[in-house]
Amino acid sequence: MMQKIYLIVTILFINHSAFADLVQKNPQWGKYCQSSDSYSFRLHNTSDKPVDVKVCLEQHGQQWHCYIDKNVQPGAIFPADKEYRVCHGTGIAQWWVRANGDYNAFPHPY
Repeated sequence: MMQKIYLIVTILFINHSAFADLVQKNPQWGKYCQSSDSYSFRLHNTSDKPVDVKVCLEQHGQQWHCYIDKNVQPGAIFPADKEYRVCHGTGIAQWWVRANGDYNAFPHPY
């Protein structure tokens, strides 16, 4: 159990410290899929530059559901018309940021 907790803390620390210009907003459990373990949230771009973002949420069974948003403007809370969500989530999320228009491939979740 302690190993799992350390892994979650490590994943969150790596992602959030490396990309401190994105802040998670309104995380919620049970909002979608008629499931108490659905997980959703939005992100806030607090940087002064537009960015491209890849967001992945882990589902039970170590499957990942990923989204890509391009040209996210400074100050934007996104996605604007929906939320990042997964029906049977673990609460683990990873995201990566690159400069808007940079076409280097995003990594895969681990």
